[in-house]
Amino acid sequence: MPWEKSFDVNETLDAAMQVFWQQGYQRTSMQDLIKSMGINPGSIYGTFGNKRDLFMGVLRHYQQQLTNWFAGLIDGKSPKNAILAVFESILEEELDNPGHCPGCLLVNTALEVAPHDEEISQLVQEGFNGLRTFYKDSIIKGQSRGEINTVLDANIVADSLVAFTLGLRVVMRLPSRENEIKNAIKQVEMILE
Repeated sequence: MPWEKSFDVNETLDAAMQVFWQQGYQRTSMQDLIKSMGINPGSIYGTFGNKRDLFMGVLRHYQQQLTNWFAGLIDGKSPKNAILAVFESILEEELDNPGHCPGCLLVNTALEVAPHDEEISQLVQEGFNGLRTFYKDSIIKGQSRGEINTVLDANIVADSLVAFTLGLRVVMRLPSRENEIKNAIKQVEMILE
């Protein structure tokens, strides 16, 4: 009789994600993961593999959550307002957790692990590319609707918005960054006019 999982894979990935997100990859031990995931070591290794394999599964899970979050965030908004909604959500996150925001798991991974692991670097890059595609597509749609300046180069502005977004995600890990985030939103509004 085949062995059946007695746990929800997505819930255990969520639990592992929180540990990696708060502590980083290097500082997270298998004991930390076992404790947070609430399953035995055999189930972790049997389902997810070793720590690195689990981390890659967590990154894929996080990217899927980001995709779903983006879809909800931009639903029904004009292209320009969809772009601004991303930055406004960063501000809300800062206001909800001033000085205690863990940042973005992909950005944290880009800083900590990606320089030393090509496969993980590729996963992070895929996430960043998804963000860039969202910005570029939104700019092009906004230009066709007349709400975003048509002289803007969608590729260049998309790259700039990604850099703004990732930079803000790094800055958020420091205390009291509300003014910097508000200034970035003003700058984004000015760029898109």
